[in-house]
Amino acid sequence: MFVAEDTEFRVYKVPLSKHSAVFKDMFSLPQPAAASADEPPVVYLTERPKCFRYLLRQLISLEQLVRQVADYLASQYPTTYEAYAAITVEDHITGSDPSIHHIAVVNRATLSDTPSLLPSALFACCSIPPNRLVQEQLSLDDLTRVLVGRAELTKLDAEAAVAIFQPSSSPDCRKGRSPSCGELFLTAVTLLGSKIGLKLFGPSWELSWVDYANDRGLFFCPACEKMIARREDEKRKEIWKRLPSILGLEADG
Repeated sequence: MFVAEDTEFRVYKVPLSKHSAVFKDMFSLPQPAAASADEPPVVYLTERPKCFRYLLRQLISLEQLVRQVADYLASQYPTTYEAYAAITVEDHITGSDPSIHHIAVVNRATLSDTPSLLPSALFACCSIPPNRLVQEQLSLDDLTRVLVGRAELTKLDAEAAVAIFQPSSSPDCRKGRSPSCGELFLTAVTLLGSKIGLKLFGPSWELSWVDYANDRGLFFCPACEKMIARREDEKRKEIWKRLPSILGLEADG
């Protein structure tokens, strides 16, 4: 408890210590004895109540701002695949280069000891050109994680694409189409092995494989499209679960 003139201020120590080195040092010193077991130690101040009240309000506002930022980052860089998949383009910050934000979040997560942000943020960094990663001052350790992770994610994406377009139509496939969905699956796999297809593999999940097929004139029936989307979702979930290992985070605890 703080007392300024004739005004008592009963406040929690944690927010004050977190955002003020002065209070942190103060609370580390031996505290005055409390008047009773039910009363906290009293610190008498020379400041006027108005000044101390203003200081407390600023610190509380800062604590609220920090929480809001933490909540926002957690929503943009979630720990689950379901939450990640639910993020839309409209949810992202507009009017700026997203790569800057991804790198900043990685650095912030490291400095603030918030490891829950790292898998998603590093995954996002895997889509950034290497020269940008260096320019925006990603640490050497994290740069290594991203470059190694990018290579592994590209390999896994290629394997997933082949599995997604394996030539087996949905049981509910609309028959009698020409070309048939079975033929379209074979064409899709052939395109994946072409020079154009090979350039598509990578850690970015902005484009679905159904979109990839439609962009190339491969229009599957609704049942097969749903099956492709389901296969894609399952493969991405599998990869997401492996992100800590792929990005070299498991050893960090």
